Amino acid sequence: MYNEYLNENSDIAVTYQQIKDRLENRKKMQDLFYKISPLNLGTMVETKINKEILKTYVCDGALLKCKNLISKDLFLKLKVIDRKTQILGKPIATEYDNNSYNFIICDKNGIEQEGYCLISCSLCNVKNGKWGNVFNNILKSGKKALSNESKLFCGIDPNKPIDIIFNGQNITEKTAKQNIAIMKSIWSQQLQNGIKETYESAGKFAASKKMTKVPYIGFLGIIGMGTSSVEFINGIESSLSAGISMYKGKNISVGKEILSSVGYRSEEIETIFGISSKVYEVSSFINTPLSIFNNNYLKVKENPMSNKSRRERRGNANRKEKNWQKKATKKELEKSENNKIKKGFFKDINKEYRQIKSKDKEIRKILYEELGESIEEKYEQSVKYLNNDISIIEIVK
Repeated sequence: MYNEYLNENSDIAVTYQQIKDRLENRKKMQDLFYKISPLNLGTMVETKINKEILKTYVCDGALLKCKNLISKDLFLKLKVIDRKTQILGKPIATEYDNNSYNFIICDKNGIEQEGYCLISCSLCNVKNGKWGNVFNNILKSGKKALSNESKLFCGIDPNKPIDIIFNGQNITEKTAKQNIAIMKSIWSQQLQNGIKETYESAGKFAASKKMTKVPYIGFLGIIGMGTSSVEFINGIESSLSAGISMYKGKNISVGKEILSSVGYRSEEIETIFGISSKVYEVSSFINTPLSIFNNNYLKVKENPMSNKSRRERRGNANRKEKNWQKKATKKELEKSENNKIKKGFFKDINKEYRQIKSKDKEIRKILYEELGESIEEKYEQSVKYLNNDISIIEIVK
C-alpha cells in the first residue's frame, strides 16, 4: 500500500546526520521502548496465523495520512510502545496506541519533520485520539488489535478520520528472499575471511617463531607469536561459526555455544566476548606492522636477492611470462586467460566487500537500532514467513 502510494519508491535514502538527529530526538522513547526485554515480563503464548491474516495487522512503523497536515508530503508514523505482542518481530498496534507520543511527523523516507495543523495553526499533536474499525478479536492482553481498515479520530477535528496508508509490515516474498540471500552471503564471506585469517595467522606465527632466535630483537617474535595465536583462534571460531550457520540455516556462534554448554549465563558470555573482542583489536593493531617487519627481515636475511628493486623483479616476471607464452599450447593459453579473468573478478568482489564493510559501521549500527532488529533477526523472520510458520507472540503474566 505504502509503496504504491509513493509510486513504488520504497528506497530509504538518508544521511548519517539525519539518522543521528532522529535517534537523539527520540532517546527518551528508546529508553522506554528498546531497552526493556518483554520476555522478562511473563509467559510467552503463540497463536498460529497464515499470510493472509498477517497482512491485515497493523504494526510498529505504520504510516497514516491526515488531511489537516499543511504539507501533503508529510505523514504520521505510528510507534508502538508496548512490545508484549509481536508478529514476526514487530510489535502489533492496538486501540491503546492513541496518545500523542505514539505518533511522529515524518516524510516519505521516515525522516522526522515538523508538521503544522490547518485547524490548530500549530505543530501537529494528536489530541484525545481514538481508534475506530478495530479487530473484534481480543488479544490475550485484553486489548483489540488494529487492522488496515482502522481509522484514527483526532480530538482537534474528529470529523476527518486519519487513514492508514501503510501497515508497517515490510516483509513480502521478495524481501524475505533478499534477506535470506544477504544472510547467506554474509556467512559465505565470514567463512572465507575466517579461513583466510587462520591461514595468514599460521604464517605469521611461523615467522614470529623464527624471529625469536634473532639476537637483540627476539622479543618481537615472542610478541608476534602471542598476537598471531589470538588471530588464529578468532579465525577458527569465525570459520566454524559461519560453516555451521550455513549448514543449519541459523546464526550460530561456536564460542558462545561452548561457553553456554559449560554453564556460563548470557550476561557473562557477552562480557567475555566484549573483552575478547578488545584483545583481538589490540592484537590485530600490533600484529599487522609487526608481521610486515618480521617477514621482510627474514626474507632479506634468508634470500639477499629479494632485496632487488621492484622494477627488476617485475622485469624478470614479464620475461618468464613471455617465454612461457611462446612455448604454451592454445589450450594452456585459454586456461591461463580464464584464470586471470576469474582472479580479477574475485579481486573486484573482495574490493567491493571491503569498501562496503569499511563504509561506516556506525551507520549500520544506528539503522539497526532504529529498526529494532538485526539482519540475523530479519533472516529468521524471513525463513518463518516463507515456510508459513507465522505466529502472534504474546507475553502474558
